[in-house]
Amino acid sequence: MNRVLPVAKSYECKNIWLDTNTEEARMSLDALITEAMPFNITAKELPLIPGLIPVGSDVRECTIHMAGACRISPMLLTRLHRRQIAAETVPVLLLERLAAELNCTAGQVFTYLQQDASVRSRAMYMRDSRTSQPGERLGFEQALARTPDLPEEYRQEWMALFL
Repeated sequence: MNRVLPVAKSYECKNIWLDTNTEEARMSLDALITEAMPFNITAKELPLIPGLIPVGSDVRECTIHMAGACRISPMLLTRLHRRQIAAETVPVLLLERLAAELNCTAGQVFTYLQQDASVRSRAMYMRDSRTSQPGERLGFEQALARTPDLPEEYRQEWMALFL
């Protein structure tokens, strides 16, 4: 299935203009790049992202735009932001789409989703306390089934990954 833990992409930038095109200059440039750019960093060594939904005055518009770009509903994005869905069940394709929207790596999004669930509102606490145990997280397939505002075309696209 589509459940591979993403790692940070390697940084590589060798398109730097050289004054001279000699082998010695190229070797010193490669040494400088190796020294300056960490090639084998893991997702846990990257800085944590503060959340999936940006904070600001136009939160609603940002949420709707980001959800549309990732082909999920705003409610599902909010559940991911609140870490109510188990990170291990989220498809890598969605992690990559979220990372592209947030200008970070899929590994950083995965690490964010693994953290403890954020505090729920009183209404959510009262509703969820009747149906699930505290601290229990939904699987991504369950979340798809329980999200009423998800367009059917998006639901079918995501469910096809699990078949």
